[in-house]
Amino acid sequence: MKVSYKWLSQFVSFEHSPERIAEILTQTGLEVEGIDAVGSIKGGLAGVVTGAVIDCQKHPDADKLKVTRVNIGSETLQIVCGAPNVAIGQKVLVALVGTTIYPNDGEPLTLRKAKIRGIESQGMICAEDELGLGTSHDGILILSEDTPIGLPAATALALDTDYILEIGLTPNRCDAMGHLGVARDIRAYLMHHEGMTVPLSLPEIEAATIQANVSNTHRVLSDEDCESYYLASLHGVQVGPSPDWLKNRLAALGTASINNIVDCANYVMYELGTPLHAFDARYFTESLTVRHAHPEETLVTLDGIERTLRPTDLVIDGNGTAHCLAGVLGGKSSGVGENTTELLIESAYFNPSTVRKTAKHHGIHSDASFRFERGVDPDLTAFALQRVVSLIRSVAGGTLDYIQEVKAYATPAVEVALDFDTINKQLGTSLTDAQLTGILGALDFSPISESTWKIPRYRTDVKRPIDVTEEIIRIAGFDSVPTPEKWNFSVPVSETFSAEATRQKTSILLAANGFNEILNNSLTKASNGALTTSKQDGTPVALKNPLSRDLSILRTSMFFGALETLAYNKNRQAGNIKLFEFGHTYHGFGERTVEKSTLALVLTGFHEPDSWMGSRPFSFFDIKSEVMNLIQGLNPNAIEEVALGEDTPFSEGIEIKVNGKPLATLGKLSESWLKTVEFKQAVYGAAIDWKRWLELSKSIKDQFTEIPKTFVVRRDFALLLDSNIQYAALVKAAKKVASSRLISTNLFDVYEGDKIEAGKKSYALSFHFRDAEKTLTDAEIDQEMSAIRRCFESEFGAQLR
Repeated sequence: MKVSYKWLSQFVSFEHSPERIAEILTQTGLEVEGIDAVGSIKGGLAGVVTGAVIDCQKHPDADKLKVTRVNIGSETLQIVCGAPNVAIGQKVLVALVGTTIYPNDGEPLTLRKAKIRGIESQGMICAEDELGLGTSHDGILILSEDTPIGLPAATALALDTDYILEIGLTPNRCDAMGHLGVARDIRAYLMHHEGMTVPLSLPEIEAATIQANVSNTHRVLSDEDCESYYLASLHGVQVGPSPDWLKNRLAALGTASINNIVDCANYVMYELGTPLHAFDARYFTESLTVRHAHPEETLVTLDGIERTLRPTDLVIDGNGTAHCLAGVLGGKSSGVGENTTELLIESAYFNPSTVRKTAKHHGIHSDASFRFERGVDPDLTAFALQRVVSLIRSVAGGTLDYIQEVKAYATPAVEVALDFDTINKQLGTSLTDAQLTGILGALDFSPISESTWKIPRYRTDVKRPIDVTEEIIRIAGFDSVPTPEKWNFSVPVSETFSAEATRQKTSILLAANGFNEILNNSLTKASNGALTTSKQDGTPVALKNPLSRDLSILRTSMFFGALETLAYNKNRQAGNIKLFEFGHTYHGFGERTVEKSTLALVLTGFHEPDSWMGSRPFSFFDIKSEVMNLIQGLNPNAIEEVALGEDTPFSEGIEIKVNGKPLATLGKLSESWLKTVEFKQAVYGAAIDWKRWLELSKSIKDQFTEIPKTFVVRRDFALLLDSNIQYAALVKAAKKVASSRLISTNLFDVYEGDKIEAGKKSYALSFHFRDAEKTLTDAEIDQEMSAIRRCFESEFGAQLR
């Protein structure tokens, strides 16, 4: 949220710099994320100073140019100028080298040292249109003779410069959605820390009596969803452009001017935090009713979209027709236009939950809904209406007919019992009763008795004594909590197995292998849910009140976010990517929802960056290698590779089981999944059941063995096999019949084609043997190889080539 430094100073008097005010707000819980200088002139004339022309000579090589020397106080500059009116003795504006100026016409221009017709020029003497100060280009802008030299141009011209503070407003701080609420925190801080008696100055309003029974045609039919409603009626207003001061103040906050009526309503909203809405009164001649929408009722809102309303939507009805989504967005037909002369202006307190549900359902995020969703100050609704009436009459004229209290806010303020000794004990502070009372008073908390305090009704987040304690420490400052000289703590007993340590170890291993860790939102768009259709995936879990249509279901696969990350990076010239992510997926099975912990891996591109030695693209075997590296501590005899079932994210791949139970699925992601992010490059991925892996990890023990003194012996087989026989089956069979001396097997050649009959293939396998106690003899190795050969012949019909 943006607030204006100058606007804040109208509510509370201070002499601190914008930077200091930002520090104060951050310390009180309103974190300032940035400060931007704004002014009526773009760029604020930064880098432009006043100077005096002390010499002016004709350019030796150009009839229309002059070579001047300009004193800017700190130095004298040589500047080549083409203005016909430049002369000795003038006070002028000089743009220094490195300055960016913003002419009325054309692009911004950054000045550099340059030679003009052979003469060096060290800046620019400016005309008013070159600085955006006016439209004249007849010559340079000449200042009054008594103008001091060396002054910043903004100071010399007394430009109105402001500073905009960007606040990262948390949802609980609904009290700070206007400048008044932010100023309240500044006042409380200054009163406590600097001992200042700082009154809070409210804006001036015209005295106007608020009447309860002006018109019986104004009604609220939903007391639960509209807890307070006030109306003002004006006639004789003149709709037109807003004055410059009003336009500039709204523009500084990022809001475009619409017309003087709407701008006044927006101004008061930013000022007090209370949204208001102005109607063209011609559409409410018979009645104005706050009611729920009829089934299938439609409304064209200000953005031109026709919306079908729900019976839970609250609307403002005029003459029997819905004209506004209450607290969210006005209707197009009853909006204030250039022909409007009569106004009805509303100020209300709408139920935050109702406004939020309506806004989210219709996909609308307006300044009004932002505030109503969090809860506005119910005690300011009438004052805000009086304020906007005064403002409108000052810029658009008109006569006030009445201000009516259609419905008054009736919810009583919360009362909390406080004990100051308990507060100090909770905080570890020694604040005096006077200090505590001062902080509470500055925050509009009022004492009812010695131990009971009334909470202001705009602080909907403060309901318990501990909430009040939090309010006190954010004003007193966390640095006021003393650091004890002695710390007492107990040392926890660590478990022999740590899930967190296992995750950290896995992350380090993957990072060492070139992976980058990512973290994606667990919410995704509804269309992604159609991609996971297998029985084990269940059905997607939909949100009842989604943040947006793109975040409407909980993810059923980790690959949704991973693919979006791949596409984002690929579009930014990062083609070779390896990513991993820990997270959860969510699956609906009737009334039951299952949450699964998953480790996802994806890789795409080439194994190595471009090189004169060549490179190869990632393949299925790369993703398989990464998974096998992770589970290498398991008993290899317990690992089984099986074909994938139906309805998986992969077009080809395998499932890895351990002791007969699934652990991971991996393979090449199918085209239908890649199309969701328009990704055209092959992607290989793996999804590991992280809970299952943690269970298996408990059985893995770090073991240390002596480095063998014997060497490895290799033997090879060239086999002719049926083409449907898999390498994994051969490895499993070899391990079954060979002794523990067989330490590894490798497939180093595959051949199909000429001289191999149809339906057959040739495998070249190497077998590696070692005995840790002695050197193997040829006879012992031949015995091992014979057992393997007989097994291959009997189980697979293999033939030696």
